[in-house]
Amino acid sequence: MKTYFQLTLQQRTQFQILKANGTRIVDIAEQLGVHHSSLYREKARNAGYGIYDSCAADDLAKSRKAIPRSPTKCTPENKNLVEEALGEDLSPDVIAGRAKLTGVGPRICCTTIYHIIEQDRDGGGKLFRLLPHKGRKYRKNRTGVQRKGKLQTLPEQEIGTRPVGINERREPGHLEMDLVFSGETIWLTFVDRYTRKIEIRALPSKESEPIALEIVILLNEASIRSLTTDRGLEWAAINRFVLGICQSKVAVYFCNAYCSWEKGSIENANRLLRRYFPKGKNLPWSDEQRIEAKRVADLMNRKPRKILGYRTPDEVEKEWSLTRRRAAWKETMASGPAKVA
Repeated sequence: MKTYFQLTLQQRTQFQILKANGTRIVDIAEQLGVHHSSLYREKARNAGYGIYDSCAADDLAKSRKAIPRSPTKCTPENKNLVEEALGEDLSPDVIAGRAKLTGVGPRICCTTIYHIIEQDRDGGGKLFRLLPHKGRKYRKNRTGVQRKGKLQTLPEQEIGTRPVGINERREPGHLEMDLVFSGETIWLTFVDRYTRKIEIRALPSKESEPIALEIVILLNEASIRSLTTDRGLEWAAINRFVLGICQSKVAVYFCNAYCSWEKGSIENANRLLRRYFPKGKNLPWSDEQRIEAKRVADLMNRKPRKILGYRTPDEVEKEWSLTRRRAAWKETMASGPAKVA
């Protein structure tokens, strides 16, 4: 918002006297130590009916300054809506985007939500602790250290040979896979590159047998066409057993050594998963962790995502299924009536 220089009452009084004596405005500005444009603007805005009065001009300027430029949106009602949405583990950007998409929630922009949080924090509130990073800055490791990979793969398993349709996310069924360590519990995570739907399986250890079992179960439950993973040390230890099973059912691709950004969907999903399973927290293995993994996965798949146009992964998957059914129906009807023998 553009602001203008404001004269004091003493300067306005001197301006009135000198102007009444016929002094040029340029000379008055030089005596008052202000720019002549400020005096021209002062005369145009506060002269009233053509007669400039310093006291009336000062009262008019103060009354105009007291009028807010625009009504504030940092209201108690919006604060309550923001607090409720933050309690559902949504970021300010997702809150604003989802409200614009559905019409439900605070109809304010992301910047206003941050202003509400800042005002609450200045007043001693704890609303900032509901942010995904709890007020801490998120820094990426940009060291760029290159080392030799420990996993030997076949030429057709290199990520450079992956088809263009998978890279451009044209259809679901192409998953990224990774392991997340949290104390004694290992989380086997999958994310669909198209729908961003997340699958989480809790494992008692990183041995090859339980990992292979969970992968085979997922392959039998869902329609999966390819898997993409990294060259981590955990995969190097179980490559022959686990990935041999995968290769017999689906295509498996590996990122280049120390290039985890090539499977960015699963890396971001693991970052979101850390909100529920902190890295420094030791979670001992138990059968209850399997139930907890299912609960967290369902919760994450019901949350809006900015990259999906503030839709949820479940909604995107449902829209794809509906689209495919409609396409199959059109193909059936276009084939024409069957010939009667």
